[in-house]
Amino acid sequence: MRKEDYRDYATHMFRSYAEWGCRSADEVKKIIGDRIPMRAKPLLSDIEIVDAYLELCQSGGKKYIVDVLEAVYFVQPKRGLRRGDVSARVRRFAIEYHVSEKQAYSWLREARRAVAAAKGLDVD
Repeated sequence: MRKEDYRDYATHMFRSYAEWGCRSADEVKKIIGDRIPMRAKPLLSDIEIVDAYLELCQSGGKKYIVDVLEAVYFVQPKRGLRRGDVSARVRRFAIEYHVSEKQAYSWLREARRAVAAAKGLDVD
């Protein structure tokens, strides 16, 4: 399997969103306060993109993508991903939702690709 150049950053976007409690960018701004530090601007942009993508999936009949993201990337977001975490979570998701692991990985790839493209990263 060829690694996508944008995969790590897109995964980080989803995990950051989950780390902030799956809140919208406006809610995170309120938590951070009126004076938003420069390093928080990319974070807020990432959260905004992920939130918009999840809304699009929910309203567009792709709830299964939201489900796989929650099962794989949103679990213990403050703890770093360790070797085997993703594959174990994908395997568990596949069993619980009666889909193949290949299909679950495909949905994760679709989600990573969409948020990376929205961020302006090269996805080709």
